[in-house]
Amino acid sequence: MFRRTMKLMLAFMLTLYLRLFSESHAVPDFCTKCRCNEFQTQISCASLRLITVPPAIPVNVEYLNLKNNKITNIGEQVFQNLTNLKKLELRNNEIQEIDEQAFHDLTNLKEL
Repeated sequence: MFRRTMKLMLAFMLTLYLRLFSESHAVPDFCTKCRCNEFQTQISCASLRLITVPPAIPVNVEYLNLKNNKITNIGEQVFQNLTNLKKLELRNNEIQEIDEQAFHDLTNLKEL
């Protein structure tokens, strides 16, 4: 009886460990389309024919490359909570409208 209980506990702990490990080291959905470095501080979504800024940009990003796309609108909350962002590349897009609050949260932005 004791052996069976120990085996069940071990199996449970192993399953829990594997689940936690795989979730914490999984590549976020955002980085399956765009190229991200290991810590998601440098992200390139260049030349992907995007028509909008992708949602759910990792909040620790410091460099974001969105150049050579077809983005037409920079909305109010597309860069919300990206307070670490220092460089944002938007050239060679088809931007027609930029909301006046679009860059409000980008308190560390040095280069646009």
